[in-house]
Amino acid sequence: MSGSIVNNGGASDDDGFGMYWGSDASNAYAIYREAGGWTYPYPDLRIAFHTGIKLGANASYQGIKFYNDYDMATQVMSVNNGSDGLGANNVYVNNSLQAGSSLRAPIFYDSNDNNYYVDPASTSRVNVISFVSGATFGPYFQFNNQSNLRLQAGQQSGGIGISGYDFNGNWLFQLYGDSNGYGFLNGNWAGWDIKKIASGNLYLNNQTSYYISTSEIYYNRVYGLADIRSPIFYDNDNTGYYLDPASTSNLNVAKANYFCGNAGNTYGQYKGYDNNNHFITIRGAVSGTTSSPTITGAHQTTLVEYAEVNDSTGWFFKTAGAGNYDIVSRITRSYSSFEGSARAPLFYDSNVLS
Repeated sequence: MSGSIVNNGGASDDDGFGMYWGSDASNAYAIYREAGGWTYPYPDLRIAFHTGIKLGANASYQGIKFYNDYDMATQVMSVNNGSDGLGANNVYVNNSLQAGSSLRAPIFYDSNDNNYYVDPASTSRVNVISFVSGATFGPYFQFNNQSNLRLQAGQQSGGIGISGYDFNGNWLFQLYGDSNGYGFLNGNWAGWDIKKIASGNLYLNNQTSYYISTSEIYYNRVYGLADIRSPIFYDNDNTGYYLDPASTSNLNVAKANYFCGNAGNTYGQYKGYDNNNHFITIRGAVSGTTSSPTITGAHQTTLVEYAEVNDSTGWFFKTAGAGNYDIVSRITRSYSSFEGSARAPLFYDSNVLS
């Protein structure tokens, strides 16, 4: 057989002309013009084979192609076309692909740069994601407005966290919140590092005993690089002891290198023991050693304790206008002596009072 098979009518004739596989002319196995009048949108050519239809064409010959009109000038898509897109064994759509229900694949690549992709069940890599106001991603991830991102827990645990990792996948931080508070954890789903109670205390380093609140700070040790200020300082073990610098203080024992009578001068000074010095100054400032002290100023009197292992040990009253002191009296283990005279209305013998 050669030549062509030509319908003696026309495409507009509603005569069911076609090729049928069966004497009953069943349209289950046929290529034919469907029934209907020649008006818009006009009848189609049907290719039907109930048990299946296969199309095959070699990729090197551009596979199977689909066009937008009978002139075959503008391609819509191709299958197994070695010259299109990814080439053989792939489907290429020239413009847009739209699905009435869904498009499914384990991974979707950016055709301009396949370094960017979406793998919903694993790791995705995109450049920028921009959310419009009111965007919602299921019940757990919402962009409520231009300044608020809402995250909601996906199970009944009540807690939710955001973890940060570096390029190599090393954990860096986790922001976490639950019904007890919010803050940062010291490991991925680990203990608290910084915990804040809503409208309440701030806890640091996984501590529950130490905290910072709006009215007090309770912590093991507090340092001030410049100063720490308060009108009064209390002993936490016993608040009956306190230091009120501008008023009355109550201390058990106070130790210092110097005690001065009033601020701004050195009158009434006491210098504590430091291996070389032990002075009580009635007026003025003392420097040097106990055995050879030096006074600053004039008309001063100083009581000096001089500790030795012999009779030079004792208390010495010393005075000087300026410079080195002169001993005016001394009290030792064995005797008392005076530079001048000792005066009293009556003197007793300490051995025999009579």
